[in-house]
Amino acid sequence: QYPAVEIIVVDDGSSDDIEAAVRALPVDVRFFRQLNQGPSAARNRGIRDASGEYLAFLDVDDLWPADNLSSLVAALADGKADLVMGRAQLAQVDVEAEGGMRYIGNPGESFPDYIGAALYRRDAFSRNGLFDEEMRFGEDTDWHNRARELGLSVGRLEQISLIVRRHEDNMTRGKSMIELHVLRAAKKMLDRRRAAQALDT
Repeated sequence: QYPAVEIIVVDDGSSDDIEAAVRALPVDVRFFRQLNQGPSAARNRGIRDASGEYLAFLDVDDLWPADNLSSLVAALADGKADLVMGRAQLAQVDVEAEGGMRYIGNPGESFPDYIGAALYRRDAFSRNGLFDEEMRFGEDTDWHNRARELGLSVGRLEQISLIVRRHEDNMTRGKSMIELHVLRAAKKMLDRRRAAQALDT
């Protein structure tokens, strides 16, 4: 029920036939294919090519609950937040469970900075910059760390706005904290603080 929805699909070097799947959709989709450069580059491509005032992201593994975008748009349009973000629910495919999905854990305790759980104003990226393309992991933490430092306003919603499907082929499966760039994101934050302190002295 939104007056102008623009759907952009970025195929970041997938081995799947994404283009055929996109062609089969009953809606207009802008499709881009690029050599594999990682999720930050794929999202940045979408940001640069999008024309809307609001931006949302959904990775191929994940799902949105029904009416998710409508509720996020209503929350963002009603306030002065730069982005609104719900909570993520982890799930595993289970053919015997209702709806074919078994839910894992408490959404209130899930990772707080899932990119796909939020709706962003375009201006948030103009002010905070794009995702760091040198980070194939941890780019979500890095972007949100920068947003907090900049003072962007985040509206936190007590609703599930992303279903994160866990399976054997997840990019993050089996990765250590170092491989996931958790420490790198923290170091970047410390480096920015030190640089700011040096300017103040």
